[in-house]
Amino acid sequence: MSSITTRQKNEIQSTDVVAGATIAAQQDQSVAASEVYKSISTPSANSLKSLHSTNYDLTADDFTHHATENLLYRDGYKQIVINGNSGDTVTVHDYQLELVSTVTIEGTQYDLYRHEGSQSELLLEHGVELNLVYDNPHHYDLTARDFAQDGIENQLYRDGYEQIVINGNAGDTVTVHDYDLSFTTTLTVDGTLYDLYRHEGSKSELLLEHGMVLEQVYDNPHTYDLTADNFAHDGVENQLFRDGYDQIVINGNAGDTVNVHDYDLDFTSTITVEGEQYDLYRHEGSHSELLIEHGVNLNQVYDNPHVYDLDAKDFATQGQEDAVFHDGYEQLVINGNRGDTVNVHDYSLDMAGSVTAGGVQYDVYRHEGSHSELLLQHGVELHQL
Repeated sequence: MSSITTRQKNEIQSTDVVAGATIAAQQDQSVAASEVYKSISTPSANSLKSLHSTNYDLTADDFTHHATENLLYRDGYKQIVINGNSGDTVTVHDYQLELVSTVTIEGTQYDLYRHEGSQSELLLEHGVELNLVYDNPHHYDLTARDFAQDGIENQLYRDGYEQIVINGNAGDTVTVHDYDLSFTTTLTVDGTLYDLYRHEGSKSELLLEHGMVLEQVYDNPHTYDLTADNFAHDGVENQLFRDGYDQIVINGNAGDTVNVHDYDLDFTSTITVEGEQYDLYRHEGSHSELLIEHGVNLNQVYDNPHVYDLDAKDFATQGQEDAVFHDGYEQLVINGNRGDTVNVHDYSLDMAGSVTAGGVQYDVYRHEGSHSELLLQHGVELHQL
């Protein structure tokens, strides 16, 4: 699918087209597509028939074949002009139009609409309603395989990428399955506006005509489960790049999930290696790290949270002087993970600071007037009851 173009091909009878003709609106009737005029006027306000709304239908074919250059005023465009009243409706089928401006010609105000890249335009007398409908929306499906095999280098313009180009209308949809794309920019080529998408680290790109809808779906999301044991035994030193850490590397797509069980990780930074972007996580005091391809979701879960209960007696009898670092206090030390909880009963503690010992960060709590202190590994939650 190197280049896909959707255009409505409805033909109308050109024998019924009369340049500059004026027709009277008939009660409760619409003008058929075969009766599209280059200039259409409804009756004046004091005419009885003008009390009834009139509907007009246009297609891409009308803009291509039945517009007249400079019909209403000189601007170099081929114009379709419709005069009418409030309550009249112009329905444009499968053809995208955007409001450009409002102009006044010989005392009459018009809303001016154009299709990107086209040399035709529609002028509606102000108050006439424009309705854009998509009778036959197109749907396209793409996978990673399409990007790997079907792109053509510099197909639309020169940028060194293999390009998949899809032309269409608002209402058309492109669904990309299990392949991450990021919006890069909007650009105009040969008068047509495109939205440009790329996959990180890939030399292929997708160009969608502006107005088409991109949907990214993940039909087969992957889930990975890691525990402290994986970090202790499965990391490979400098596997992806040299930093002296044992690395666990997971490549995937947005929609994939990595569950890390009962092991605290902190986000460190985002790095790019060989064109791929990774989120880097480390466990405090550990010499292992996790690198997840950017977009993969990290979920830290605590299947077996620990709960510790302490009271004044524990502080009086269980502490050990300088157990973790030298400060002369009797230290009660609890190591744990986020999700773990320490309940201290009937014994008030105040935060005294944070220290790092042996590569592990601790929150330090003390009881006023006491020579004992509590050191909680950072992330463990304290509840004073």
